[in-house]
Amino acid sequence: FSRVHSTIGSFTGLQWLPEEHVDGGYILSNLVRREPKRNIRVWMSDGLNDIEVDSNGRQDLYVAGSWPLNNIQMANALKTRGYDFHFRYGVATHSSAQGSMDLPESLSWLWRGYDPEKTDENYEQEEVERSKPIFRVQIANRDAW
Repeated sequence: FSRVHSTIGSFTGLQWLPEEHVDGGYILSNLVRREPKRNIRVWMSDGLNDIEVDSNGRQDLYVAGSWPLNNIQMANALKTRGYDFHFRYGVATHSSAQGSMDLPESLSWLWRGYDPEKTDENYEQEEVERSKPIFRVQIANRDAW
């Protein structure tokens, strides 16, 4: 495959089974940073209201990690490695609403420049994205010190 469409990506420790030497999705952003760059184009979207469960919520989700933070970490890994990617970060929850709203734009973006006569295509990060800083997190629900 050469194009990836990810909405509310579960780059968390959901399937993490250390006793069986099985890594969870949280390792993927680190693999993007460490492994050789692949020739793919990636559209990601997530929202600040995605799953962030406290200790009173479902224990299996609480221990898995933060969906918003892990999506930001994946976007930063793609950015720093020079991938052709787009990250839409809105206010969405863990539902298909934002991904559905973005679908026409995301498919147009992923398939831009497609030529059925070509047998291959080289994906490079756009200059507009290259000139932007990496994503940063701002704590909005705590009192400032």
